[in-house]
Amino acid sequence: MKCTVLQENLYKAISAISHFAPAKAHIPILSNILLQSQEGKLLCYATDLQAGLQVEVGGKIESDFSITVPAKIFTEFISSIGSGKIILEIQDQSLIIQGEGTKTVIQGVSAKEFPSFPKEKKKICTIAKKIFLPAVQFGGASSGMDETRPIFSSLLFRISQGELIAVSTDGYRLSEKRIALSYEGELADLLIPARLVKEVVRLLDKNLEGNVELALSEDNVLLFSFDEWKSFVRKNEGEYPPYQNIIPDHFVSFVECDADVLQKNLKTAMVFGKEGSGIVKLHLSENKLRMKTSTTTGEHVSDIDVGFSGEDVEIALNGKYLAEFLQLAQGKQCRISILEPLKPAKLEIVDDASFLYVIMPFKV
Repeated sequence: MKCTVLQENLYKAISAISHFAPAKAHIPILSNILLQSQEGKLLCYATDLQAGLQVEVGGKIESDFSITVPAKIFTEFISSIGSGKIILEIQDQSLIIQGEGTKTVIQGVSAKEFPSFPKEKKKICTIAKKIFLPAVQFGGASSGMDETRPIFSSLLFRISQGELIAVSTDGYRLSEKRIALSYEGELADLLIPARLVKEVVRLLDKNLEGNVELALSEDNVLLFSFDEWKSFVRKNEGEYPPYQNIIPDHFVSFVECDADVLQKNLKTAMVFGKEGSGIVKLHLSENKLRMKTSTTTGEHVSDIDVGFSGEDVEIALNGKYLAEFLQLAQGKQCRISILEPLKPAKLEIVDDASFLYVIMPFKV
């Protein structure tokens, strides 16, 4: 049971999938990576049961095999050896790794107890990578980290005829990204752990050519497929709140400005803001946006020339949330719309009606 692969190809694969192999798994074998021959290629797979990632690595397969090995040790070892051909051989549940002038043995565990990858039951749709990636990055920008509150740590995929809407909220802000979609099936709401989806799509950054295929498995798990990668993410249970209700249907004050200019001023202002509550006050008036932060240490005020229309207003926002929006709007013009100081503020990228970002204000 032997195969030959290139070190650089193997390391690319296992360094990605090892993120899905928890170091202290409640089921010990989940801390391992599965190595298995499949149709003349080496299949590498890891899962924590909530999500999983598998990838095919090209090589010379001399005979069929399967084994699991500790993810951390195997990944660190493969990263430490030089590039070039390496030989993987299995003998008595041990993985023997031979490189140029080296021979290493790693104790493995039988693959019989390793969970299998979910089988596809129903295709949902096919989306171009260059469209799918911003849907997750922008639509998932407001997801929270507290996984004990599944709704607020999830990304909602709402798929309908002609459109995919990606939405996230942590209860204090909200992001929505809409993309056109060729889909003729029934309305589908998929509530997915945002952290796990982002872990998968970060692989897309390296190559935006081609498509992502979405499908459901026999037990209703969401499947992603692109290039040589396949992944699954188990959906969260629950009904997503009617988020549209928190967005005011009209506004009375509007400001437009360069996102980079606003971001530069905000970075300076948050030298004081981050020491306190992280609040930044924005005062909007004719052709001017005044930004103010203050703590017991001191205060900062900056005046920024902007395009303005409507009524003078002041609103207090979370500086971190504002900064994260401006990062998404980098290099573009942005618009801030306000109804009143205690109503949510709507932030948009000018000339991009597909994305909106809403921040709940502070009462100060």
